[in-house]
Amino acid sequence: MWVSAPLFEQLVESEASVFKGCRKLLVGGDVLSPKHINKVRHICNGIEIYNGYGPTENTTFSTVFRIERDFENSIPIGSPITYSTAYVVNESNQLQPYGVIGELIVGGYGVAKGYLNQSELTSKKFVENPFVKGEVVYRTGDYVKLDQNGIIHFCGRIDNQVKIRGFRIELDLIQNCLMKCPIVKNAVVNLGNSKIIEAYFVSEQDGVREVVMEYLKHNLANYMIPAKLIQIDRIPLNTNGKVDMAVLTTMQESENCKQYDEFESAEERELLDIFRRVLQNPSFEVNDNFFEFGGDSLLTIR
Repeated sequence: MWVSAPLFEQLVESEASVFKGCRKLLVGGDVLSPKHINKVRHICNGIEIYNGYGPTENTTFSTVFRIERDFENSIPIGSPITYSTAYVVNESNQLQPYGVIGELIVGGYGVAKGYLNQSELTSKKFVENPFVKGEVVYRTGDYVKLDQNGIIHFCGRIDNQVKIRGFRIELDLIQNCLMKCPIVKNAVVNLGNSKIIEAYFVSEQDGVREVVMEYLKHNLANYMIPAKLIQIDRIPLNTNGKVDMAVLTTMQESENCKQYDEFESAEERELLDIFRRVLQNPSFEVNDNFFEFGGDSLLTIR
């Protein structure tokens, strides 16, 4: 059975035993959550679970990894499938040594011819294989590293590394930290239009935003704390079973999770409206911390 990672997570949250009748399960299309994978392995005895990695540009799958134990931080994406190749290279297209992070480029029979009517993007992403003359490989844009057993480990998206206030930040690290929080069932971290870190999480408990924020403060550097942390009822998925980022970024905190405070005056109401406009965050409330929501000296002046 094949299922996308985001859909798999929602099914596990709803009823993990739904996979009990499945002998072999292939999960992919996005980064796998160790928390959800471990849960199914424990509930469904004897099930074989595989991490299937690969971009659509290489006909969906490029590598595979059989998950035979629990993982805490991340699950390897494995080794190339039959008739596929995978290389870990630096910016000069030289192979990286074991344990050194580089970009993953994939090749083989599944590589597409390019993007329709997008010649510039095609020439950038579909390039000649630096190791086999005449072959074409696809630059995935993923950071990975190779261990001494030849297993590839996913380390994050190149475009998921952002620079905020002079600090270079991996959004995947923040999401992984959120997922480790005991009361968090699912989470997604995104860079908003205002270049602030936005984090959305799902929990069985209502009104636990402050608890989750304290957890992040104890486990992340200050500059990695999300400026926008919102508790929602569910992670929206598109028709392909992946996270629908367009819908996600428009979602506001669930009504049963909000904790409003009465305005003491018309001036306080007006001041709150100003804070919301400056932060571009309508969910900012009376007792929220301006700096935790992305406020800084420049926004203060504004």
